[in-house]
Amino acid sequence: MRVFRVLLIISTLLITSHVIPSKLDSATEITVDCEIQLTQYTDHNPIIICSDSDLEEQGWQGNGTLEEPYLIEGLNITSEEVCIILKNTTKHLIIQDMYLHLSSHGTTIISLSNITNVEIRNCYFSSKSEASHWDLFNSELNGYGVHGQSLTNVTIISNEFREILCGIIMEDSDSCHLKDNMITWELHSTLPYRIHGISFTNVNHSQVLNNTILHSITGISIINSNNNFILNNTVVSYHNGLRVRDGNHNWLYQNRIGWAMDYNGFDQGFANHWDDNISVGNAWSDYNETGQYDIGGDAGSG
Repeated sequence: MRVFRVLLIISTLLITSHVIPSKLDSATEITVDCEIQLTQYTDHNPIIICSDSDLEEQGWQGNGTLEEPYLIEGLNITSEEVCIILKNTTKHLIIQDMYLHLSSHGTTIISLSNITNVEIRNCYFSSKSEASHWDLFNSELNGYGVHGQSLTNVTIISNEFREILCGIIMEDSDSCHLKDNMITWELHSTLPYRIHGISFTNVNHSQVLNNTILHSITGISIINSNNNFILNNTVVSYHNGLRVRDGNHNWLYQNRIGWAMDYNGFDQGFANHWDDNISVGNAWSDYNETGQYDIGGDAGSG
C-alpha cells in the first residue's frame, strides 16, 4: 500500500474584482489524503489503440456509443514507456479507475492524438520519484501526465497527478473539459522550469474548472488559445500562477492564486476577462485590499 499526503495552508488570500474588493477567510487548511492500494488493480501491459477498429478487436467492454461507451478500467500499468497511446478514434470511450505509473522519466503516461469523445476519470498518475535535479533539468525530458493533440470533446475529470513534470498538456484542440483534477509536486529547493500544471496551446472553446495545482513552476498556461473558461481553480506556484500569452476572449475568474515570485496573474493577450463583469474576480495572495488588482503583462488587464 502506498500512502501520500499533501498539506497546504492558505493564509490571508484577498479577493478583488472591478466592483467590490473583499477579503477571504484566512488560514484555510486544505488537506488531501491519497491512499493507493495496488491490489485493487489488475496488472496490464501498455495499451496501444490506433483506430476505432482496435477498440473492438482488443475486446474492450462496450460498443462505442454514447449510451454504451467502450470502457478501460481497473488496471495497473507500470512502464518505462507510454502507458496508453490512443489515436485516430471517434467512438465513445471511458478510461477510469486506473493506476498509471512511469518507472522512468522522459515520456508520457497517456498520449492522445486526433481523437474525439473520450473521458479520463478517477485515475492516479505518478512517475519515478528518485530522479536527480540534473535529470529533471535535462531538456530532452517530457514527463507529461496527459499529452493531447487535435482533440475534440475530451474530458479529464477527478484524476490525481503526482510528481509529473507537466500535468495536462493540450495542443490544437477544441471543446475539451478539465475538471476536479489534483496536480501536485513535493516541495523542492529547485525545480525544472518546465513544470506546468495545465497548459493550453491553440486550444479553443474549452473549460478548466475546479482544479487544484500545488507547487508548480507555472500553474495554468494559456498560449494562443481563445474563448476558454478558467474558473474556480486553486493554484500555488513558484514563478507564474495563471499566465495568458497571445490568447483572446478568455474568461478567468473565481480562481485562488498565490505566492508566485514573478506574477500571480499575467496577460499578454487581448480582451481577456479577469472577472465576471459583475462582482466576482479572483483571489490573490498579494492583493493589498486597495482598489483594483493589477494583472502583469502588456494587455492592461485588471
